[in-house]
Amino acid sequence: MIVSTITVGELRAMLREYRDHVEITFGATLNGTPLEFYRVKSRGDDLVQIELNERPPEDEV
Repeated sequence: MIVSTITVGELRAMLREYRDHVEITFGATLNGTPLEFYRVKSRGDDLVQIELNERPPEDEV
């Protein structure tokens, strides 16, 4: 499923079957750069943004 927005309820429903200790990964960019969780930010009363960052290559860290 590829969508640009989902509700908090839809996300909770998708994650309901997983226990709290299960890790979540965020995939990678088209060139293979891993994506990392950055933060959750409120953008209004009815909008939450989940922000991801590209992880720099190991030789740039």
